[in-house]
Amino acid sequence: MIKDNQKSLNRFHVVLDACVTAFSYLLAWFIVIGSGWANQLGKRTLEVGFYFGALLVIIPAYLLLYSLFGLYTPKRVLGRRNEFGKIFKANSIGFLIFGLVLYLGRKEPHLYNFSQRLVVYFYVLNARCAPFPEYSESRRSHWYKVRLGSSAAARRKTRG
Repeated sequence: MIKDNQKSLNRFHVVLDACVTAFSYLLAWFIVIGSGWANQLGKRTLEVGFYFGALLVIIPAYLLLYSLFGLYTPKRVLGRRNEFGKIFKANSIGFLIFGLVLYLGRKEPHLYNFSQRLVVYFYVLNARCAPFPEYSESRRSHWYKVRLGSSAAARRKTRG
């Protein structure tokens, strides 16, 4: 029973991480390009479809990184500080890969004109927003421990 619940909770975390990654990217796009800031600076921007099409690569890549860093293991195995460190590492590796792809593909006009400022803002926003779902889960676990004490009910609630 606990393993079934853990599987559905892990699926929920994958969907939640995909939503947070997409939200961070769209917010970064809006700040840099959608607000007209890049045009005011005289920077050349690409068409909107290309930026949003990049999400089709970015979201699975970040979910794969999160999985490789073991962020979908049961929460009772990871400590909060350890988990935040893994999120930071996964986002940093994703940022480096993103930058490397843009650097190596600079002969392609679309990749050459891809906003580097957008990539930096996305990294900062995603690294800042990604820990919130995990933090809220650990706070909920802490709330059960405080409200219910260390009773059997509290252990059942916080275990799975």
